[in-house]
Amino acid sequence: MNRTETPNRFSSLWVAARQERADRRARIAARRRLEAEIADYTSQTDRNDLNALLDTYPDTQVAEIRDLLNRTAA
Repeated sequence: MNRTETPNRFSSLWVAARQERADRRARIAARRRLEAEIADYTSQTDRNDLNALLDTYPDTQVAEIRDLLNRTAA
């Protein structure tokens, strides 16, 4: 590796690290919004209705929602 390649390599790594951090922050913010929305489902009837709706979607798409719903029910 010559001297001109080294700065480019570090620059690329820096850009990738910053993007990864931004993506992580976005995922955390989205999960917090989802948690807040699920917290509105307080009665068992509300939870049953939400579970019925979730049953119409593939598990891969709603696994996180089910996890949060089950966690808040406990």
